[in-house]
Amino acid sequence: MKYFILLTIILEIIGLIKSELILKPVKETGEDVALIIIIGALMKPSSYIPLAQEIQKASSYRLWVGIPSFIFNMPDPITISWNISSIKKEMEGLGMKTKFIFYGGHSLGATVLQRYLYGQQNVIGQIQMGSSLMRTYMSNLNKDGSSKMDYTVPTLTLNGCLDGLYRVTRVAESYYHHKLNQKNSTVVDNFPVVMVKGATHMQFSSGVPSTQVLNNDLIPEISDEEAHSTYGQIISSFMDFRMGKKADILNNFIKQTEDILNPIIEALQFEGSYHLKPPCFDKSLINRYTPTCTHGSPFTEIGQRIMGGLTQTQNVDIKVDDNFHRVYTMTPVHLPEINNKCNITDTCTLNITTVSELNYEYMDYMDIGYSNTAQEIKSKFVSRQNVYIAAGYLNTTFDIDTYAPCSDVNKKSMEWALSKVPSDVKERYIKYGIPYEFGEDNGPYNAGPLWIWKYMSYALNDQKTSMVVKSAYMATPVDYFISSAAGFHYCKILSPARAIEWIYLDSLRQNLGLINKK
Repeated sequence: MKYFILLTIILEIIGLIKSELILKPVKETGEDVALIIIIGALMKPSSYIPLAQEIQKASSYRLWVGIPSFIFNMPDPITISWNISSIKKEMEGLGMKTKFIFYGGHSLGATVLQRYLYGQQNVIGQIQMGSSLMRTYMSNLNKDGSSKMDYTVPTLTLNGCLDGLYRVTRVAESYYHHKLNQKNSTVVDNFPVVMVKGATHMQFSSGVPSTQVLNNDLIPEISDEEAHSTYGQIISSFMDFRMGKKADILNNFIKQTEDILNPIIEALQFEGSYHLKPPCFDKSLINRYTPTCTHGSPFTEIGQRIMGGLTQTQNVDIKVDDNFHRVYTMTPVHLPEINNKCNITDTCTLNITTVSELNYEYMDYMDIGYSNTAQEIKSKFVSRQNVYIAAGYLNTTFDIDTYAPCSDVNKKSMEWALSKVPSDVKERYIKYGIPYEFGEDNGPYNAGPLWIWKYMSYALNDQKTSMVVKSAYMATPVDYFISSAAGFHYCKILSPARAIEWIYLDSLRQNLGLINKK
């Protein structure tokens, strides 16, 4: 580490990376307060001047702002301590006199900053911009199932709704743990989550975006000036709150954020998201019911009802109990089952047990905000033929399962998502978004390994006017030659959370990608 710091000093001496900035207070009276901003990847300190000036303008304090520089404009965990100490000394040399120092970080800078501040007890507050606290600080649950916050520094999570790098769905996850699933009022107060409508990842800074931002961010719906002003007011209001003053602006934006994120939270719960609560994964087929883990996917239960195909006029209802298990396990193997039979002439309820597993993209596990919804739900259903026979329709043939494709379940997922999103989000999607189109299912892959490792397909059609979604399936008749695998209809299905993420964000990339801005 000492050699790395020495290299930094040498480079600064010869003027290759010396670009840190200090903005003196714009107000002549009032209490001194400071804010140190850590840059995003490949962004120059000077690109944060417009935001810093708006924070100073909104602040009720004599606000000093320091923006340290990093080698090649890449924030890193090795030199951040030295860089912060250095700029503090320089600010003090220019006349700064305060113990109240806030910290803000943008994108990669926010990730590096939160790790640097972790465990520190006397920091008055930090602002995560285009980011949020990582899952590692919220990975544990209390015995009552509420979220446990393993972070001591009060933190404002601040993001734009059209952020193409740190997705709104990942911010919703933080909102759930910071507020909705939180029993500790101190955490609720000190870890607010705020979304700004129409704003993007790039709009925390200014100037020329990096290649990563250019390729992934969206075109904003508000001007850079409006975004900087809005962000400045929110950050200033958070500072007021932490300094013991009223924070009306912050509270108003928190209320607006609820309307934005609540539909996403509902979708994540409908999915059974592992990021809200871990799956139970018990050895027995029927998972325990406990506040500290998720029993199964509620949407898989809806999927089985669709797969079953029975209507109310047939006097038979279906009650489904889904259970999370790793679908590839062999000792024990977990299979769906029908637990009773009905007489065709009586009103009756069939009790069905299903099995499912959420499959996330590799990038999700890195927790960089890229995605946090399941790319597919691996659902083990019983077949429609099996359901009909159990309901008393004894002569039902396997042909009926050709009319119960997985795509019917996928369509239901999308219909549900469209019914939940706010009107402005839906209008934007209809005007600019690439719609989902549900193609014929791929298969059958009538061997466990084939179905397990054949993933759901997402591909643009030839005209690039729709995203074609295709499920992989496995289906067997009730008289299948392998009796232990008879009467099943397995599907890779579209998570309602992935559908809502598509509506909010990913469907817009083709027509509203920042790279297409003229």
